[in-house]
Amino acid sequence: MSEICPVKLYHGTSSIFLPSILEKGLGAINVVKEWGILDLAREIFPLVQKEHSDPSSFFSFKRMVQQTCTNGCNFQHGDVYLSASPWFAARFAAFNKQGLEILTYTLSYVQDLLDAKNTQINPILAKYPTLMRLLTVSSEPLVIELEGISYEELLSEDGKPVEQAYKNQLKDFSEEFPNNDDYLRLFEYRLISIVPKSNLKVYKVEALNELSAGFEYNLIPYHPQPSQEPHF
Repeated sequence: MSEICPVKLYHGTSSIFLPSILEKGLGAINVVKEWGILDLAREIFPLVQKEHSDPSSFFSFKRMVQQTCTNGCNFQHGDVYLSASPWFAARFAAFNKQGLEILTYTLSYVQDLLDAKNTQINPILAKYPTLMRLLTVSSEPLVIELEGISYEELLSEDGKPVEQAYKNQLKDFSEEFPNNDDYLRLFEYRLISIVPKSNLKVYKVEALNELSAGFEYNLIPYHPQPSQEPHF
């Protein structure tokens, strides 16, 4: 019998991806691969490298292009990541306008290059019409809640099987410190199954401030109108 994760899990995303998630299930599509997000990031990287002005932002973008996952820092993209912490998922969604870190960074640098009238980027962008549409699409930060997920459906954040000690630690924390988000933030996973619409609850993130460490928010049940959602 498969072992069930003892707490709810959360995924921070954007309304951009919700139609696909509700139609095909969470984890059904690797958007980074299918939309060519990493390909675009790698193509614009040499142009960004020449003109970047924010060392910390560029450092993160470089690691995303390289897809590194070392020393507790994960810059790999494509899988669906889940957190035991609703706060962590809500903050991620609020601070990543397009719902994916690598997509948010890439489109931000694309816009910077366009604003700088860098003509070298034009033939690159012509190959990615879907992604270019996102520059003008409004979106809302969302959190998706999942319950009753089996450990067979999860890997650790670094892509390895979830160790029993890690499972025991979460179980102990959830029983001794129920609803204590400070502890829940320690537990991150990769989803390796497809979770259907019927098992998902969707919330809109209402950000109450713009702080990172002290981020405050509300989660509001989200019921999208089909006509209001972008389709790609």
